[in-house]
Amino acid sequence: MITVFTLVNSRWRDTLSGEFPGHFLAMFSWGGASNGELGLGGLEDAHIATPSRVPFTPTAKVVLVAPGGRHSLMLTDKGELYSCGSNDFGQLGRDGGQTRFEAVGGLAQYTVTGAVCGANHSLAVDQWGSVFSWGSDESGQLGHNQGSTTLRVPRLIKSLGTMKVTAVAAGLYHSAALTAGGQLYTWGANAKGQLGLGRDTDMVFSPTLVESLASVPLAGVACGGNHTLVVTRSGAVFAWGSNNHGQLGLGDLTDRMWPTQVSTLRNLRVVPGGVKAGLEHTVALTEEGGVFSWGSSRCGQLGHGNTNKETLPRKVLELMGTTVSQVATGDRHTLAFVPSRGKLYGFGVGGSGQLGRGELNQNSPLPQIVGGLVGEQIGSIAAGGNTSWCCVSPSPSRDMRDQPPALSLLTPALLEQISNYSPEDLMNQDLLEQLEVITSSLSCINGSLLTKDHFCCKASNPGVDLTAWSKAFSIITSSSHSSISSMVLSGMLQAMQKLKESPPDMETLRFYLTFPLHPAFADPVNAKELHFVFAEKCLGLKGAAWKCMEKWIIFSPTSWMDKLITNYKAAALPFLQLKTPTPNETHILQILLLFLRVLSRINSENGYPVSYESFYIPEVGKFHDLSTSYVTWWVDVQKGVDVSSGFYICNYPFMFDPSAKETILKTDQAFSQHQAQKNAVLQMILSGQATIPYLMLIVSRTNIVQETITQLQMANTADLKKPLRVKFEDEEAEDAGGVTKEFFMLLIKEILNPDYGMFKEYDESNMIWFNPNTFEDNSYYFLIGILYGLAIYNFTIINVPFPLILYKKLLNDSLADYSLTDLAQLSPTTAKSLQQLLDYKDKDLEEVFSLTFTISENSFGNVVEVPLKTGGDDIAVTSDNKNEYVKLYIEYVLSKSCEAQFDAFKKGFLKVVSSRVLQLFHPQELMALVVGNENYDWELLEELCEYKEGYTKDHETIVYFWEVFRELSDENKRKFLLFLTGSDRIPIAGMTSLKIAIQMTKDTNFLPVAHTCFNLLDLPDYGTKEKLRYKLLQAIQCTKGFGLV
Repeated sequence: MITVFTLVNSRWRDTLSGEFPGHFLAMFSWGGASNGELGLGGLEDAHIATPSRVPFTPTAKVVLVAPGGRHSLMLTDKGELYSCGSNDFGQLGRDGGQTRFEAVGGLAQYTVTGAVCGANHSLAVDQWGSVFSWGSDESGQLGHNQGSTTLRVPRLIKSLGTMKVTAVAAGLYHSAALTAGGQLYTWGANAKGQLGLGRDTDMVFSPTLVESLASVPLAGVACGGNHTLVVTRSGAVFAWGSNNHGQLGLGDLTDRMWPTQVSTLRNLRVVPGGVKAGLEHTVALTEEGGVFSWGSSRCGQLGHGNTNKETLPRKVLELMGTTVSQVATGDRHTLAFVPSRGKLYGFGVGGSGQLGRGELNQNSPLPQIVGGLVGEQIGSIAAGGNTSWCCVSPSPSRDMRDQPPALSLLTPALLEQISNYSPEDLMNQDLLEQLEVITSSLSCINGSLLTKDHFCCKASNPGVDLTAWSKAFSIITSSSHSSISSMVLSGMLQAMQKLKESPPDMETLRFYLTFPLHPAFADPVNAKELHFVFAEKCLGLKGAAWKCMEKWIIFSPTSWMDKLITNYKAAALPFLQLKTPTPNETHILQILLLFLRVLSRINSENGYPVSYESFYIPEVGKFHDLSTSYVTWWVDVQKGVDVSSGFYICNYPFMFDPSAKETILKTDQAFSQHQAQKNAVLQMILSGQATIPYLMLIVSRTNIVQETITQLQMANTADLKKPLRVKFEDEEAEDAGGVTKEFFMLLIKEILNPDYGMFKEYDESNMIWFNPNTFEDNSYYFLIGILYGLAIYNFTIINVPFPLILYKKLLNDSLADYSLTDLAQLSPTTAKSLQQLLDYKDKDLEEVFSLTFTISENSFGNVVEVPLKTGGDDIAVTSDNKNEYVKLYIEYVLSKSCEAQFDAFKKGFLKVVSSRVLQLFHPQELMALVVGNENYDWELLEELCEYKEGYTKDHETIVYFWEVFRELSDENKRKFLLFLTGSDRIPIAGMTSLKIAIQMTKDTNFLPVAHTCFNLLDLPDYGTKEKLRYKLLQAIQCTKGFGLV
């Protein structure tokens, strides 16, 4: 038997007034009439080939027609349901005549809001969301769990009694219902998998939840002969069941037992009520008014001009150039209404006159105008079995694209009701129930408060209006009725528990973006019930879901990310403070910190949209002995312990601020140097030969580079781990740190001398990079790498103008990480030119840029063209390959051209600095550790200064000193810093780690003297401000050489 499969949305009603948005003056029907299904009265004709007015004059206004295979239902604005047609299985729900519409008396006491017909059964929904069914129950399609043959009067489906159903659909022998909470229930025949429940049974006698679609914001449902489809809030379509003609749109003819996404429709913006299904074909209406069809077309019902089956959705080209507002499907025919023309089109089988063209036995594979409706203003259309319907209206036609989603949503109107409540008002229980349904349902939450472009939900477009959600939570939590706030939070906590590790669609992930905006996340008291569970659920996501979540985190506003980081740091802090945490408390802390670590990784891998400093938890050093924690962690690593499974504070380096990392680095240095010294003493005892417990370098100022390199070549790995001591020939000073500082300053200056040609200087940025065309052997780069490591290991700031990319490469030398931003650090002009190439859209790119896959280089005074790939000289840069050209260009400059030199440098560097401690640093932090930074805070320098030998903060000379210092230019302040500390830059931890001291000396004829080893200034008591200024300015001009003080 051929039937109809129509979705009736019971929410097609104004939610405020309770009235339908329009009514109809008259109904027209045409097609098969052998069972009285057209409602035209006692006609002898079995087929009506032209639209004919239905003789019906009810006391109320018609708002809906739901035709079936051999019977039809009609609904009025008073909620009265009428039926006509075949009653062989009691599908009319009443006794009496069959050829005219008569009231279904069994529903007289209910206000019906929606109805739908199957082959031989009927479903109706009332205003409370209760579902009634009647007719044939041979496959359990009535849902009463009885398996009786027929039911001739409407009966409530009790198993759905606790839920509010908002939409129903019926196939040949199966049924489906959507609830206000976005849940889909199916029942009836399942031989083809049309219930989406697998193949455990061929029949299901009571409504069963389709769990595989849980948390998806389902907005519409449709049933075909033996297949079922749903549409999500953002236009994704899932299909399952029979696919013998490709009616599922999945590109094959294989049946599906479980909901499967029709991926080709993902970006087409299918509207909630826009999917209609025939016996073996399916039609979809998009937001733009386009029509797509697929499945069987042996009668032309797809409208593509042929009778070939289509296994993928294909646009009906004959309707292009028009905007279709309504579609309807019968068994093997389709209707489409174009309001701008006032024309109704039909295509497919016409043997029963269902195309309305005045003739029988003529199919149409292309859309043709339905005749007999000239001058009539069509309001709504419907189709079923072999029948077609339209209703005429005094108002503009109904537009399926405006049909609201079937699930309940949190809307601005609902929020306005909440905000308008005063403390004296009694709470509306319906409002509370609606809020409870919405906020405890992942589906409703995921479908609420979306952006205008929420269609095509994908990794780059979550479609969530985060601003609207923030405002919503503000309204809810500030409500004068506390019950609202507590109920919403309770509901969302319940919803959170239902999150799955492998959800069926990206739309289900929206909860992860919206819930963190709730003010409850700002309260650390909720860490166990809220932060911990949320983090555990998020970290548990697998496969494509997690990849999408990572993208959404990056594409979200930085304010969202900042707020999330801040809240999770606050939640973790109380657990970090615990001296003897329980195993459960330790587990909670692990998850909280792991979540932050993942956020930190995502942030760093995507160019730091949020500053890495946002992850610092400065208090961690107060509650944990970082030195002991680091040694414990490292010893266990050496033992082969799986430190990732236990709790080690060093597994979470993102939270260490510069001060904490400096502490750990010093611990690593002390640990290694202690081992080296211990080994040296042991060797001395065993060999009987004296061994120096330091790495001692004795150099002259005139030949500092060669003498340093010579001595380093003689040093072994153990020597490099020893504390560094430097002595300049013919100078008396003992090295307590100050000599080392000047040694590095002079050495680096010489190494960067262009005469050596080891590094290439970029005039535009004043940065340097490895010179691929040098006469120096790579062993020199190896030794310079050692020097770089020694500077870090001995906590000596060296101002080497390497760009940040050097430190990225030292930590992780990956080609995938290179970008134009990295190149711009060396050559901003080159990077800008390459960006202009990428941005150029015109077709004449080859003529304008005239580039090939080569790069120009200066090789010992000659300009040579180096190919970026094999045959690059003959490959022109085009619009198609420009991205590849830019990628290869960057890789060549930053990596391939100097690969040997950099590798030698890195090996020397890692010979001194252990890779284990480098894991703690971001590239920016490592750079600041080497070259210091320029985040000067001169007021803090003054505040932290200590005074000795008679000086106090209020001493007249000290007052003069700071007055003079404040009046110095920035350049002279930096010179003072260089004079006093040996460097004009400050350590990674900032001014707080650069404490200076000033002590009194008596002889006012001397200049101030700096003890750079101790950041100590000898300042004579000059007596006048003018003399102090003069002496100080003289002193800071002299920053070289050491002598006895």
